[in-house]
Amino acid sequence: MTHRTGMMIGGIATAAGHFAPAATFFPPVRRLAEPWVLCRAHTGRAEVAITFDDGPDPGYAPQFLETLGKTPATFFWLGTRVRAHRDVVRDAVAGGHEIACHGDDHRTLARLGPRATIDALTRARDAIGEAAGTPPAFYRPAYGVWNGTAWGVAPRLGMQRTLWCKWAWDWHSRTTTTQIVERTLAGARPGAILLLHDADGAPGAPTRTRDALTAILEGLSARGLRPVTLSQLIAPTP
Repeated sequence: MTHRTGMMIGGIATAAGHFAPAATFFPPVRRLAEPWVLCRAHTGRAEVAITFDDGPDPGYAPQFLETLGKTPATFFWLGTRVRAHRDVVRDAVAGGHEIACHGDDHRTLARLGPRATIDALTRARDAIGEAAGTPPAFYRPAYGVWNGTAWGVAPRLGMQRTLWCKWAWDWHSRTTTTQIVERTLAGARPGAILLLHDADGAPGAPTRTRDALTAILEGLSARGLRPVTLSQLIAPTP
């Protein structure tokens, strides 16, 4: 083997290691990865975590906070938006919600190299910690797509790798409010991490999710399930 060939093979292996964790986007791979990434809790308590991605959007976030009322949720928010809307972050924290990290912007990690990944996660963590008063304890990458650098660095930055066990495709243009309710409640079991979006997506998508939220909360209550933050969901039973 020539030196050049060896370098090429080494480069391919490095790239494969960097991008291999992206496969956790697919449900079968995600289930296999559960020992290393948080997708659900196994405490046995009748609790679920409602989580939202992509905000804070100053137009939508207050509406979601008002609809949730005293029901706690976890918001995976972007560093760029947190820096621009710190007042929204403070309002969410004051309402009993938890702020987690969704990256610094919504670029997929598949487009970021190792150095850029580290810089982006560090900026986002610091921005959220400053605005919320507490560093984020959880990190979920944009689109649920990891790279190897983020997989290794997130825990070192104090953030647990997190995905979900049920999502409603609420960002899609063809998804109706009724479907958001039905799909979310279909995955509502003790320990479930439910994924919704409070910003972005197709035009009007956050409005449909907001409109579905009251029925989702009622459905969870009817099933005897209590919404809690992610930190509460995984806390050991006393």
